[in-house]
Amino acid sequence: MFSRLKMFIKAIPGMATLLLYRNAAVKLYVKKYGNISESKCRTLLKVMFLFLSNNFLLMKDVLQRTRKLLKIVKISDDENSPFFYSLDTSTYVVYIDRVIGNLTPDYSVLINHSIFELEERSIIWGYIKDYVVRCIKYLEKRNSKFNTFKINHLQRLFSERAESFYEALQRILFTNQLIWQEGHTLIGLGHLDKMLDPYYRHDIENGIINRETALSFIKDFLTLLHKDYAFKSNMLLGDTGQIIILGGINEDGHYFSSELTSYFIQAAKELKLPDPKLLVRVSQKMPIEPLYESIKCLQTGIGYPLFSNDEVIIPALINFGYDEKDAYNYGTSACWEPFIIGKSSDANNVCYLNFAEPFRKIIFSDEDYISFNAMIQAYKIQLSVYCVQQVKTVMKYTWGKSPLLSLFIDNCIEKRIDIADGGAKYNNYGFTSVALSNVINSLLNIKKYVFSLQLFSLEELKSILLADFKGADDIQKLFRNEPNRFGCDTDEVISLTNEIFITASNAVISAIPDNFLHKIKIGLSSPSYIGASENFPATPDGRNANTPFSVHISNEKKSDLTSLFSFASKLDYAQNRFNGNVVDFIVSPQFISNNFDQFASLLKAAFINGVFQIQLNVTNSSTLIKAKEFPESYPNLIVRVWGFSAYFNDLPDNYKDFLIERALEHECSYN
Repeated sequence: MFSRLKMFIKAIPGMATLLLYRNAAVKLYVKKYGNISESKCRTLLKVMFLFLSNNFLLMKDVLQRTRKLLKIVKISDDENSPFFYSLDTSTYVVYIDRVIGNLTPDYSVLINHSIFELEERSIIWGYIKDYVVRCIKYLEKRNSKFNTFKINHLQRLFSERAESFYEALQRILFTNQLIWQEGHTLIGLGHLDKMLDPYYRHDIENGIINRETALSFIKDFLTLLHKDYAFKSNMLLGDTGQIIILGGINEDGHYFSSELTSYFIQAAKELKLPDPKLLVRVSQKMPIEPLYESIKCLQTGIGYPLFSNDEVIIPALINFGYDEKDAYNYGTSACWEPFIIGKSSDANNVCYLNFAEPFRKIIFSDEDYISFNAMIQAYKIQLSVYCVQQVKTVMKYTWGKSPLLSLFIDNCIEKRIDIADGGAKYNNYGFTSVALSNVINSLLNIKKYVFSLQLFSLEELKSILLADFKGADDIQKLFRNEPNRFGCDTDEVISLTNEIFITASNAVISAIPDNFLHKIKIGLSSPSYIGASENFPATPDGRNANTPFSVHISNEKKSDLTSLFSFASKLDYAQNRFNGNVVDFIVSPQFISNNFDQFASLLKAAFINGVFQIQLNVTNSSTLIKAKEFPESYPNLIVRVWGFSAYFNDLPDNYKDFLIERALEHECSYN
């Protein structure tokens, strides 16, 4: 078994880098050989990982682990960059428990303090000081044009706080490399335009830099962060969690944006890299310029920024229990899940709810439902049972201690409690979800064609589904083309969707014991729309077995954006139902070019009406089809996947095919 594992890992380029705790690798191996469970495979992979890694650290004493890590990691430097950023991609920290990630540390800790000031807080700052000395000695042996510049700023870490725009960027990079090096995944970058604005204005006003230099620094900053994106990727290449937050309402009610907001968007537009990605916080009070700039950035096809609606999200955070000041400074996790930057250990993608799983139980049961209402009630009971089971599962999770990360999370040092043990100010869990739209469409079809029109019985429907619609093409077409469906602005659809959404929400809340450290949020977006659909039977929305579930809040069939936005704005995001609710669609570049002002007005109206979040691909089916057939001709084609962007050529074929299918459907509906 070990020899086969070793051969399997070596056969996949880069797999050793991405292996540990990567469900994709585990599932791929299980699918390939089929004679080993996923849990057994994970255990074996951990062991094999130790043999294949150049360096690994697996130590019970986490302080000594951190000290050794900072002593043995290899130091490197990009001679062409004015910034120092060293990440050893061959040295790993191996966690027996779950790895904390999907969050953003408080980068201001090292910006606003020197290491000497911080040393009294934790012995680990002494280890970091020794590491900085190693970095300086490494640079002193090199002869590149930026060496003196880099050495000077590393030396200032010892006794000085950051004073310049460059220095603030450099300290963000230094902190970021430490967190990645400790083995954490999906690490965000924070509200950078707001964090960096005082340093930028100081330097501009004092003639230290000009605007062209600032833009150049930002481009160098983003390029360095992208450099090791393969190492940083989680489930798929590009899935790094490196998200930059821009804009947003301040606590005083005014919308914050600055020249830096524009520069980050401009830099992303010019670089055309899939990562890091941008998220723009939007509001009714938002000036039109950042929205226009964001749309122009999207027109490049890079798939970002994602838009996040402050008017909906901030009240939801406050009502859930986050302090008002913190709520106004919210960011998001790796994709879209709101949380508090530098103060939360919220595991916002700790698991997903598959709404189709309890539906499968009722549709393939022997129960003969006398009415549609009886069927709905049966589904809600099964859904509640399923949600309770998911809560019980995550209650058993334990997390690996993280001394380095704890330095940059508010309260951990003051309370002398590691982030893994609840040291952060906020310690919540987040569930994503998948297949609600498939269930809603299935239920609506059953209501109409089984109970109202009585075209066939539930027993006959069950046979049709088990046969995967073979010999029933007319029924499948009927199901797929039904106009009254998820994403349509009708009272029936909205009411049923909220009823099911709230049922899941209440079940999750009721299952949490009073003494449990974490509250749990849920949302209607998930990266699992392909993975969760594998080995899943056909469903009465017209979906074939083993084909992807629908994406987030979307409707490719017989709809329009106005209707979709109206539908999304009427969903109930109260209580705990705010863990990411993304409207996802595809438009062609020509559609935006020909309707730029109208498209901007449409988006702004959506935010005013209460749409939670929006992301989109700007592409067309013909480009995607050609790129799949002739990948060498499209090496830099970028698409939006889940909540991140990636090179199209890096995606598995099933993701490519699904994007092509969605683009074709959208072209029929919207363009």
